[in-house]
Amino acid sequence: MDNYKNTEELENIRIMRFPCYTRYIFSPYMLNVHEKFDIVHSYHYGFFPAFSGLLTAKRTGVPHIFTPAYHPPIYTPLRAAILRTYDILQGFWLLKYSDTILPFNNDETNNLKKYVTGNYRIIPCPVNSNVFFPDRNERKKTTIGYVGPMLPWKGAKIAFDLFHQIEKERNDIRFVFIGTGQLENEIKLCAGTNFSFLKNLSPSELAKQDNSIDIIVSPTYYESFGCVLAEAGMCGTPVVSTKVGGVPETVRNGGLLSDYGNWKKMKENIEMLIDDTKLRKKLGRNAINHTKLFRDDMVAEKVYKVYRKVLNS
Repeated sequence: MDNYKNTEELENIRIMRFPCYTRYIFSPYMLNVHEKFDIVHSYHYGFFPAFSGLLTAKRTGVPHIFTPAYHPPIYTPLRAAILRTYDILQGFWLLKYSDTILPFNNDETNNLKKYVTGNYRIIPCPVNSNVFFPDRNERKKTTIGYVGPMLPWKGAKIAFDLFHQIEKERNDIRFVFIGTGQLENEIKLCAGTNFSFLKNLSPSELAKQDNSIDIIVSPTYYESFGCVLAEAGMCGTPVVSTKVGGVPETVRNGGLLSDYGNWKKMKENIEMLIDDTKLRKKLGRNAINHTKLFRDDMVAEKVYKVYRKVLNS
């Protein structure tokens, strides 16, 4: 990473950075790590660092734990072909030879079991509860937001089209887009005066926005977990999203979901929450209660128990 040291100490954390090649983060230098660890914990199915972590663990004879954050090959033909190649050359072996695999939810577990029936233990993605917590700041106008990368498969353009339809029918709504990406300029050019755009926010700035937004809309094509949805829920913001991947397990009763592609139903869900303040607040309370499962301290405790178990086995 540019402008960062190769090695750095932060309190009791030692950071090592390696030069890498291509967007898939291939780094032969990571294969030459010879330090003796007690455990190697690798992250993210589909990228080389996880596989290099497995090789390091096996070479040094220590347990390997794997958090996959798995995305199936569903986006573009090229990405599908790359991931299928990864499945054969690296992914299968990661799942087969890791001591413990930590998927975020049942949906991810079921996807991974199609490859290998391994030692799975569900532990959700952690969300910083010192940053994302209820501190509601209601505005005069009902505010609807899209938060995340402005990419086709995240549904940024779909969200804009839905917002634009609602804007034509009523003038009492404020729309906010938070994020950046390839669709940013296209969406901005078509946006009316009721739209505002924010990007490059710090986590605390994002939490402040989450607390001032009344409804978060995410027409996503797939999420292995959906951090944006969990963060919104921890702030008490109800979510309108799709029944894909891990979204139903992340949102549960803290929002309204529709089938992907049924944008008419999604628009109806948005309008229902606009007009029903009581329901909106009820879903917000549900979201706060459910997303306690994702508090970083609770997730860390679960991971620590896994570490203790593999070290004692």
